[in-house]
Amino acid sequence: MELREQWAEQAARLMADGQGLDCEAAKRKAASDLGCTPGHDEPSCDEVEGRLREYQRLFRPGQADVLRLMRQEAAQAMRFLADFEPRLVGSLLSGTADQNSPITLHLFADAPEQVMLHLLNADVPYREGQRSLRYRDGSLRAYPLFSFMAGNHAVDLVVMPIKAMREPPAGYGEGGAMERASLRKVERLLAASAADEAGAS
Repeated sequence: MELREQWAEQAARLMADGQGLDCEAAKRKAASDLGCTPGHDEPSCDEVEGRLREYQRLFRPGQADVLRLMRQEAAQAMRFLADFEPRLVGSLLSGTADQNSPITLHLFADAPEQVMLHLLNADVPYREGQRSLRYRDGSLRAYPLFSFMAGNHAVDLVVMPIKAMREPPAGYGEGGAMERASLRKVERLLAASAADEAGAS
């Protein structure tokens, strides 16, 4: 196995073991573990996530059920937050989430207080924080974060100004934008997984 493949595989294992590492952090730790030089023949996050999905398929046969349940919870949260044009992002959208992963939504509002009031009016207990996201121009921007529990899973709400809907943060790879999914797209993912399950039975 080539070093690049070993690097991707080790990073995928680190992401799978529940330490809460994202792809970039897992690649850095894997590089340290293997003695690799960051930036030199480094695997992409697409490669790492491909390895992670393969690992989960082989060693965690219940992964599809976990994803379906969490996406159902995400869709329910998105309906509750429909006034703020919610978008699902992160490992739950890419299909690499595990049961310890948060459900992360980007919301869009004139003011963060609108989201806060929405949660208060629905008697949803939440915690406040901040989430920093990197953009394709290299800038790092901080946004208000509201977190609450939905069943057994944490829901992280990153509140952005409405104009930010047209300017997604940076994703993995060179110059790519972060993938975001509307409620309609999440519902299509759920329908596709239900069809796959029906076809397999």
